[in-house]
Amino acid sequence: MKKLLTVIIIIVLSANLALNLFKENHYIGLIPAKLEIQKTLLIQDKSGIFSGCGVIIFRISGKIINDIKEQGIGFFKDASIARSPSPNTHSNYGEWSSTPLPESSFSEGFPLMGAGCSGGLNNIWINKITEATKSSGSYYSYSNGGMLLVIPDLKIMILDYWD
Repeated sequence: MKKLLTVIIIIVLSANLALNLFKENHYIGLIPAKLEIQKTLLIQDKSGIFSGCGVIIFRISGKIINDIKEQGIGFFKDASIARSPSPNTHSNYGEWSSTPLPESSFSEGFPLMGAGCSGGLNNIWINKITEATKSSGSYYSYSNGGMLLVIPDLKIMILDYWD
């Protein structure tokens, strides 16, 4: 009986690990290749049969941070198509803009719509992200049902999506 239980636990843990790796690779595929990802810091998502929402936070490379600080908005001129574009996904981004975000972008004082339906973020992230989006120095672009936000001062990029 112990062996059977051990096998079941191993199968469940392996399936969970495989699902998490699949999800991470899927989200990385939605990011333009020009934006080099160093590490995935957080995946907070919720999926249904036909819809989903979420916030994924990535650490971006120091080289990209330096390039953005040197070039400003010009850095993003060719960062509009995802690494793995596919139909019906958030893989084509519009024109990039500089923060601050317009007031109409804030729902209940917070700019990331995917965070609300996916279970939310802790207050540390909420405060840092809100502060960055209300001041200059960060950049964002919208896709169909999503937003990509780059915050160089925090060395992060956020994929926010909602369906």
